[in-house]
Amino acid sequence: MPRPPKKRPISITVYEKRDSNGEPTGTWEGWLPLVDADGHPVKYPNGRRNRAHIEAQSKEECEDKVRQKEDEMAEAIMRKKANVQPAVKGMRVHAWLKYWLYQIKEHEVAYNTFRDLRLTIELLVIPNLVDCQCEDLKSSAIEDMLKAIRHQNPGTTDKPNRAYRHLSMALKAGAARPKETGLWHNPIVAVKLPQHTSPEPVPFSVDQTKRVLTAARDWPRNRARWICAWAFGMRPGEALGLKDTDFWLIYHSDGSRVPEDLWHTVDLDTVLGVLSVNENIYRRKWQHGCDDPHACGAKYHQYACPREGRVHDRYHRDGCPKPTRFCAPGCTLHEARCPQGHGGLAADGTPMPAGQVRKAPKSAAGIRKLLLPREPTAELLAHLRQKDRERKEAEELWIGSGALFATKRGGIINESDDSAEFAEILKAAGMESKRAYDGRHGAATMLLLKKVERRYVMDFMGWSTEAMLKRYQHIIDEMRREVGDAIGELLFDVPAVPTPPVAPKPLAIAPQVDLATDHATDDLPSNVTVLANWRRKAV
Repeated sequence: MPRPPKKRPISITVYEKRDSNGEPTGTWEGWLPLVDADGHPVKYPNGRRNRAHIEAQSKEECEDKVRQKEDEMAEAIMRKKANVQPAVKGMRVHAWLKYWLYQIKEHEVAYNTFRDLRLTIELLVIPNLVDCQCEDLKSSAIEDMLKAIRHQNPGTTDKPNRAYRHLSMALKAGAARPKETGLWHNPIVAVKLPQHTSPEPVPFSVDQTKRVLTAARDWPRNRARWICAWAFGMRPGEALGLKDTDFWLIYHSDGSRVPEDLWHTVDLDTVLGVLSVNENIYRRKWQHGCDDPHACGAKYHQYACPREGRVHDRYHRDGCPKPTRFCAPGCTLHEARCPQGHGGLAADGTPMPAGQVRKAPKSAAGIRKLLLPREPTAELLAHLRQKDRERKEAEELWIGSGALFATKRGGIINESDDSAEFAEILKAAGMESKRAYDGRHGAATMLLLKKVERRYVMDFMGWSTEAMLKRYQHIIDEMRREVGDAIGELLFDVPAVPTPPVAPKPLAIAPQVDLATDHATDDLPSNVTVLANWRRKAV
């Protein structure tokens, strides 16, 4: 049997403690002088030396405690010289990621931003990152995580890039509170950000934009939604979030507001329409508000057919029911069916609504006013007249959400229905399928083509930083042609070839209807829009 290693000698003497009669008590003790991180003795205010009293039941145990205390003081001196913080028992990596996600970021960022963070952390980072103490996390573990994500998602560079960026945010926050997490260094600093290449959106040209607007004029309902939002670069959520009170008329001469009871007599050449963008529509996911989510959705769980034998053949002779998706054991889904369901808890603990919810725009610059020329103003007036007619037809079925662009019953339009309608408009215009949001890129590019001042563009689009100009304004063929014509005219004396004007389709406004007498008024002048003196319900 090998000899046990010899222990390091200690700097003090430990002795057996005795009582007042001089008899041994069976307890060993020692007094160890303390030193600070600079190696200087620790003293009381009166100048006496501060010593640590160490006590144990045996001599060997007491000496081990003295050695442990000496090692701690020596390590503190070494860390101070190397500028390394003292070690503490911090959190594990997975525990810190969940704490950062649900206790810090959930109430700091917008709902959609938090949803993106949650999906990235829970589905990409935590399953592929080793769970260890935060101070033991190494850069090689982060590189292994990125490698695993690339292997699981071949052909895409977005997920490794997002996993790196969101993990970097969490580790940076952990390094800012080292006494809690134990993360005295940030290991992700030594790992390079994975490159992400995304295709640049190709905005519509001027001719293509006119074709889309022409197709929108022939649309039976809510055509003003596409004419205004597409031409003025509104976000889809902003367009769906407009209310009836966000549109009004002002006189062109002095900018004063036109009374609503005079809208049916105004001359469109003397007024301007105003659209005020104040809110945005987004969707919050339902969450259970009950104590037992699994039991709450018991009525809606779908599992594989458990029957067998003759009873099974009797009831399922034509085959077992096949749901689109089976529920997992202990399923806690079906949140929308929960009687106490909500859209999450606010910072003060109050439940928030779910489904389609209104909120302020992304920044203060998003709250803006748009001045509309004659044609969009006429389309909005005709839209309000048609909407008032639908309200009278719906009678008590009218929802009255107050939305400017609403369903036939006055409700807020669903985002998927809105995107499907835009796809139909593009199909009618003979265009390839694009997102409705791409109209924002097109509007910003049109302003660049018209050489509008940068500050005006930022106010018009609702941006707070000039970096958005580079992101949304693109170089299109019309601009390249201007550059080529300028070089040809300057160096080669080649006159620029003028572009033939394209005659726009005449404004298509349905026959005017005077709701008071319920008869058409088509014999009025073309520059006068007749509108009923309606009274819109506000909910």
